[in-house]
Amino acid sequence: MRFQLVALVLMAVCFYLSTAQVNWIEDCCLKYAKVKHHHAIQKNAISYREQTTGGSCNLHAIVLNLKRATICVNPNDSWVKNTIAMIKNKKHRRRCRGLAKPCKNLKH
Repeated sequence: MRFQLVALVLMAVCFYLSTAQVNWIEDCCLKYAKVKHHHAIQKNAISYREQTTGGSCNLHAIVLNLKRATICVNPNDSWVKNTIAMIKNKKHRRRCRGLAKPCKNLKH
């Protein structure tokens, strides 16, 4: 009788864990950072990712990874769009550094 009860409880726990959404793993921005000096942010930006409103996140944001911090900013701000372009350009230049042909002619 005990074995059947333990097996039933174990099966119920496994079923629950397999169907439950894992919301605690996702790191979501809850609000935008107030940025006074966006030039300093642009200078220290290393990478970015876009947070969409799907899943458990309710705010559309750009998550900027800086040298010493991570901040959430409004994707509609013009300086944010410029920062994304700068980050993409930096990555493009790093990729092209060791190539014999000029990288502008290559399609990426």
